[in-house]
Amino acid sequence: FVDESLMPHPDKAGGWSIDAGLHHLKLMDGNQELFADPRQVKSDATMTLSRSDFKAPAPLASDEQVAWDRAEKSQDIATINGFLAKYPNSSRREQADSELETLYWQKASSTGTMAAYRDFLNRYPSGQGAHYVAAMAGLDKLEWQGLQNSTDASQISAFLARHPSGPYHEPAADRLDDLAWNAARASGSAD
Repeated sequence: FVDESLMPHPDKAGGWSIDAGLHHLKLMDGNQELFADPRQVKSDATMTLSRSDFKAPAPLASDEQVAWDRAEKSQDIATINGFLAKYPNSSRREQADSELETLYWQKASSTGTMAAYRDFLNRYPSGQGAHYVAAMAGLDKLEWQGLQNSTDASQISAFLARHPSGPYHEPAADRLDDLAWNAARASGSAD
């Protein structure tokens, strides 16, 4: 599992391609969950892991185990936060934090609003997070959608200043050019 998502069958070389960033890895050995320390994956890099990189979490006290089982199965932000508040030093802390990030991302991406993406990025501002790039791309898309038919050249210029590259830079530059051309034609002067 990468960030709690089950990986499909490996490619012919026995591996998978994953996005750059910080990832939480889990291996299932029968019914036993084994975890590796979070790994930073770089673009166009190869990382090799072996079974020995994965360890079973330390056993939890019975009350803590029951609380964790309930929190993990709940897929509920409040329940996982409640577990962490009650057991802040749990050996399941990293797993709970990873699960929370995934749940907050699912909430933001399913809502699909600027406010939801900003809320997610306020919680997980690091460019190393598993969903940081996707959240930024979602914000950029929504911002451009709001401006693509704008007749306010200053707003489009400000967008271009904030996005000196990326998928919306060229359409924004074209829109700014169209606005300048239309203003020039409307003025009817040589200037």
